[in-house]
Amino acid sequence: MAKPTARRRKKQKRGSGPSAGRRRRLSLCMIVRDEAELLPHCLRSVQGVVDEIIIVDTGSIDDTVAIAEAAGAKVLSHAWTGDFAAARNASLAEASGDFVLVLDADEQLTKGAGAAIRRAMRDGGFDCGFLPLHNASSREASHAAVVAGEAAASEVLYLPRLLRKVGDLRYRGIIHESVGQWLKQRGSKPRFVEGADIVHYGYVREVSADKKKRDRNVALLEQACREHPEEVSNHGYLALAFAEEGSFADARARAQEGLRHLGPPTEDSGLDALRLSIALALAQVAERRFDEALEALEVARLHWPQHPDAWFLRATTNLTMAFEAPDAVTRAARIEEALASFSLARRAREGLFVQRFFMGATTHGLWTQVGIAHLAREELSEARVAFEASLETCSGVLPAIGRGYCLAAQGKVAEGRAAIQPHLGPVPDAWVAAALVAEIAGDVEGMKTNLVEASRRAQDGFASPFFRQCFHDASAALGLLIGDHPRVPGPIGALAALLRGEAGVPPARPAPHAMTRRLLQRLVLQGHAERLAQLLSATAEATLPGIARALHEAVASLEQDMRASA
Repeated sequence: MAKPTARRRKKQKRGSGPSAGRRRRLSLCMIVRDEAELLPHCLRSVQGVVDEIIIVDTGSIDDTVAIAEAAGAKVLSHAWTGDFAAARNASLAEASGDFVLVLDADEQLTKGAGAAIRRAMRDGGFDCGFLPLHNASSREASHAAVVAGEAAASEVLYLPRLLRKVGDLRYRGIIHESVGQWLKQRGSKPRFVEGADIVHYGYVREVSADKKKRDRNVALLEQACREHPEEVSNHGYLALAFAEEGSFADARARAQEGLRHLGPPTEDSGLDALRLSIALALAQVAERRFDEALEALEVARLHWPQHPDAWFLRATTNLTMAFEAPDAVTRAARIEEALASFSLARRAREGLFVQRFFMGATTHGLWTQVGIAHLAREELSEARVAFEASLETCSGVLPAIGRGYCLAAQGKVAEGRAAIQPHLGPVPDAWVAAALVAEIAGDVEGMKTNLVEASRRAQDGFASPFFRQCFHDASAALGLLIGDHPRVPGPIGALAALLRGEAGVPPARPAPHAMTRRLLQRLVLQGHAERLAQLLSATAEATLPGIARALHEAVASLEQDMRASA
C-alpha cells in the first residue's frame, strides 16, 4: 500500500477514513433540569435529523425525564455540582455518533436545518460547526418570523453546536462552558453552517431571569476567576454580568483585572478583549467617565476591529457626549464622530459573530441613533430615512416619534401627528414630540397640554437626550407665546432671557433654526416688535450667534406672506 501523502493523512484525521463510506451518525447531546414545558418542542424539531438522543438530567422534579424517555432518549442522572462543563462532558461520554449536535431544551431546529447539518457532515473537513442561533421575541413566534428578523429579539449569533466526536472532545469552564481549548488544540478551523438555523425561545425568560439565578451565575464566575485567574474569559463574563445588573464599580474593577491578564492582540484574543472593553466602557459611561470609556474601546478596536458592537458603543458614547458638550463646536465634532462610527458598525453587519452585546447594533438600534444624530443637526430628510430604516426591522417608540416629527417639520403635520399618537404613553419623549408638532402647527393649547404630560413623566427619564433638550426648548417657546417669563436651559431659554433684558448665558448648542424663526414670527404678530429689537444688539449676538439674521428672516418671511395674500 502506498504511503499516504500529507494531504491524505489530513483528510483521514478529519474523518475521511474508515467512516467515509457510510452515513455519518449524529448524536444529540443535552443537559436539562425541569424543562417539561419546552423539551417536547425541542425533541420534535430533531426528529429524523439525529440518530440518538443523550440527555443528562441534573435533578428534575417535573416530567422532564418521562418526556425524554418517551421520545427515545437515553437519560443519565447527573448530580449537579455547579459545573456546567462536567454535565456537558457526561453527555459527550455516552454519545456514539460521528458528530454531536448540542441543543438546550428551549431551542428548536428550523425546517431545513437538518438537511444543512447533514450536508455539512457529509462534506466534512471541519471539527467544529458554528450554527446560526436566533433569539425569539416571544414563545408564540414562528420559526420563519424569527429567522427573517420580524420576531427576533437580538442579532444573529453563530455558536459552536456541531462537533466532531473524537476522543479528546471536552468542554471546559464551570460556567459559560466552551470547546475553545479543544478546538485550539486540534488546530482546526471552524465552519459556519449556513441554513442550520436554531431558534431560541428562552431569551426573554433569560433576560428577566430571577435574582437567584443571576446570583448563582455571579458566584460561579467569581469562583472561576479565583481558581483560574489567568483565563481572561471568566473576568470578561463576570464584568459583563456586573454591568448588566447595574453594579458598575464592580464591573469596572473586574474588567480592569481581566485587562491586566490580556496579552497583545492574537488570532484568538478578540472575543475576550471585546467582553472586557465593552464591560469597562459601559461602566465608565454609567459613571459619566466618557473619555475613559472611549479609551477602553480602543482595546476592542486593536483586538477585533471588524466587530460592530464596539463601534456602536463608541458611536453612542460620542452622541451622549455631544448632547452634553460645553460648546457648539465640540457638539458638532462629537456628532460627526458618532456618525462615522455608526457607519463603521453598519459596514460590519454582514460578519459572523459568536457573541453580540447590543440589541440592534447593526439594525434598528443603529438606525434609530443615526436618526437622532441627524435630528440634532436639523437634517430632517436624513433623519427620516434613518427612522424609517429602523422601523423596517423593529417597531419602537423613538423611531416612530422621530419619523412623526420629521413628517410634521417637512409640512405633513397631520401625518406626523398620526404617527406619534399611538405612542403617547409612559415615555415623555413621545409627548415632547407631540408638543413639537403642535408648535409647528401654531397650536399653543396643544403645546401646553402635551408639555404638561411630558413634565409629569420626565422624572422617570427621557429615552433620548434630544427630546430632553427639545422639552426645554418647547417649554421656553410656550412661555414666550403666552406671556410668561420662562427660566429654562437651552437656546430658547437664552432667547427668553434676552427678551427679559438680561444678558443671558450663551448655550452650549445653537438655537433650532426653524423653531426660532417661527417663534420670532409669532412674537412679531403679537406686537412685540420693540422687545424683539433687543435681539439686534451686540450682546444678543454674542449670546445667540445668528439671532439677528434669524429675526430679519422671520420679518422678511412675514412681509412676503403679506404681499402674497394682498
